[in-house]
Amino acid sequence: MTIRVCQWVKLSTIVPTVPDPVYIKRVKAIHQMQLTSKRHSMVVEFRPHAILTDKFVYTLKFKGDTQSMRLFSKKEMIEACNSRLDIHGYEVTDFLTEPQQYMPASC
Repeated sequence: MTIRVCQWVKLSTIVPTVPDPVYIKRVKAIHQMQLTSKRHSMVVEFRPHAILTDKFVYTLKFKGDTQSMRLFSKKEMIEACNSRLDIHGYEVTDFLTEPQQYMPASC
């Protein structure tokens, strides 16, 4: 008596492809900058704080009107800049060097 063993080999129909090159813009240095959206309706500004030298004042503007202001650390500023440049397609439109005073209200 002969026993036959059949093996089925599953062939993949997926052809490996090489992904398109992705160019990522990164903030490599700490600059106080202004980022503008593609449609020029949203503007994000990062300025040095006037008193707290290790903090940056983040200002979000929509069509020229200030929507929000926050204090960011250096790490938060770099992450926010990279996110807006890489994912959202913002462009660097200005480098801001004058310090800004920002006193958050606390309750």
